Amino acid sequence: NNVFFETNKWDLKPESMTELNTLADLLKANPTKKVEISGHTDNVGNDEANQTLSDNRAASVVTYFVSKGVATTQLTSKG
Repeated sequence: NNVFFETNKWDLKPESMTELNTLADLLKANPTKKVEISGHTDNVGNDEANQTLSDNRAASVVTYFVSKGVATTQLTSKG
């Protein structure tokens, strides 16, 4: 529910970690479960830039989960 980014950036803000850690623990405890990480943006900027930003935000979350020990086979991402 609570994953935060600065405007026009895809680095995870520290206040996102509580929610992400909870989901990472759930996924590690349930290795057959899979999730799709969807990145979103606001409507400022052009479509191409927003698509790239949303792709990078979703990929950033996947990278974080992998760093916490979640299997890549459990994760997909989409901007």
